[in-house]
Amino acid sequence: MIDLVFPAPQLAKLREQLTHRRLESAAILLAAPVARDENGPRLLLQAMAIPTEADYMKRSATEVELKPEFGLPFEKIAARQGWSLVYVHTHPVQKSEPSFSPADDRAEARLAPYACMRSPKAPHVALLLGQERLIARELGTSNPVRVLEMGYRIEHAYDPVADDVELEIAHDRQIRAFGEAGQKRLWRLRVVIVGLGGTGSVVAQHLAHLGIDDFVLIDPQLVDGTNLNRVIGATQDDVDKTLKVDVAARVIQAIRPGARIAKIAGDVLAPGVGLQIAAADYVFCCTDSHGSRHLLNQIAYQYLVPTIDMGVSITPDVTLTNLQLWTHVRLLAPGQACLHCTGSLDADQVRRDFMTEPERRRDPYFNKGVQVTQPAVISLTSMAASVATTMFLSVVVGIPAPARHLTIQVHRGRMAPMDNVPHPTCPYCCEDVIGVGGAIALPERHDA
Repeated sequence: MIDLVFPAPQLAKLREQLTHRRLESAAILLAAPVARDENGPRLLLQAMAIPTEADYMKRSATEVELKPEFGLPFEKIAARQGWSLVYVHTHPVQKSEPSFSPADDRAEARLAPYACMRSPKAPHVALLLGQERLIARELGTSNPVRVLEMGYRIEHAYDPVADDVELEIAHDRQIRAFGEAGQKRLWRLRVVIVGLGGTGSVVAQHLAHLGIDDFVLIDPQLVDGTNLNRVIGATQDDVDKTLKVDVAARVIQAIRPGARIAKIAGDVLAPGVGLQIAAADYVFCCTDSHGSRHLLNQIAYQYLVPTIDMGVSITPDVTLTNLQLWTHVRLLAPGQACLHCTGSLDADQVRRDFMTEPERRRDPYFNKGVQVTQPAVISLTSMAASVATTMFLSVVVGIPAPARHLTIQVHRGRMAPMDNVPHPTCPYCCEDVIGVGGAIALPERHDA
């Protein structure tokens, strides 16, 4: 199914600008397609063209038509960029879920061939706004289009759920908590987990129990002996022989035998991996590499893929007198501060992570930036993963857990929500880059 994706609060703004008590209104949107495998593309909103009264050819309580010269500049942009055209109109008196009228069907029968001629490689959409709800379909067809708004939460503005999705008794207790619609939303998600160590392995287990059935697992490493204290599912037999992605897949399949699992046993910074992540619905960032976190941060805002970043910090002290234990969990999405806004990334570390091996050997500062092996305890990595999974449920199905940036000071017994307001001029999450997709290239490391 095609997804039409708005960054928050653009859908609310569209509604506000087209609201009229009696007369139908119209608009034209431009959206950039992001290809997915067997699913339809995700269409990322790029621009909204809102007409003035002078731009209407016809406007009444039952019909609306824009002048051709209003839409022509935007249709030319769609043709040049290979973007989708989204034709919007309203039924202002329909209070429940609106429905396309026979007049709408006739208008689309004429409009669909024209849109395809203008931008032949992209799908085009009809979006209908009622008084309270909306629906969408592929232009000139009956194929529904899901409409989402990404921000503080994933707002399912229109979410036609297939009737043949069968709920399982295994999920009865959580359905009692957040309902059947929420469970069906979980089942349809494709989730990426980057890093399958202490936090990522727990996240994978949690998501499998929740009913996620479509995973992309990314980690280049084999299990080593030091992982056995915290990597869920790893055994002594796996040491130096089994990839972490294979251990995580084994755990998932024990819980969800029919799960679809794509494994990438390589570096997330390798060419092409970022675009595979950008085609997913949700990302868990379970890596402490500054370069990989920078990449995932960029994907979250450019491609409107909500991402939860998490981590654990232990300041060791063998006397335990000054031992400090911290975890953090935060959402990266439109309207939320990014990792650069919060000073969570070191620019030099990011630069080094993207170096090739020859470049690292030539860099006189590289050895100063080598990471020291950090302590890790399963109770803390599991805590971070559990808080992250709960935040995920709040974003996706709406459970009441409102914080989107949490810091836990375990040594002080404190969990506190943190300010998560983005910096208005941040080049990585400001309005100019949100939803631009491939207009800005994702960083990659091209090893020789």
